Amino acid sequence: MEKPKNTSSNGKTIFWVVVMVLVAIGYCNRDKTSTTKEENYSVSSNEMKITAYLFSQEFVKNELKAPHTAVFPDADFNLIDVNDSDSTFTVRSYVDAQNAFGASIRNRYNVKLRFTGGNMNDGHNWELLDIHLYDEN
Repeated sequence: MEKPKNTSSNGKTIFWVVVMVLVAIGYCNRDKTSTTKEENYSVSSNEMKITAYLFSQEFVKNELKAPHTAVFPDADFNLIDVNDSDSTFTVRSYVDAQNAFGASIRNRYNVKLRFTGGNMNDGHNWELLDIHLYDEN
C-alpha cells in the first residue's frame, strides 16, 4: 500500500518561496519608484558656477533694449561669488549690446541669484534676487 504524501509541508515550502521571491523583487525595485528624487550638486563646483553665470546672462538680457545684440565675455570664476549656506551666487561681469538708439555700449552688471534645488539646468530652479546694470563710463 502507498503512503499518502504530506501536502501540508509542500504547500508551506511553496508559500515561503513565493514570499521570498516577492521580497527580493521589491528590494530590487526600491530605487526605481522614486523618480522625483532631487539631484545633489555641490554649490561651489565649477559646473554650478558656469550654470549660474549662464542664467545671470538670461536675467540681464531681460533688462536690455536689444537683447539679441548682447555679447558676453567668457566666464571668469573669480567674478562669481558663492554662498554655500543659502545657494546664492553673485555674478559680476559686463555685456556689450545696442541701446535704444542702436549704439553699442558696454554695461557692467551685478546679478544675485539663488539655486532653489532640482535640476540645475532648468531655469525654473533659479530665482533672481537682485540685478544692477550700469554704464561703464
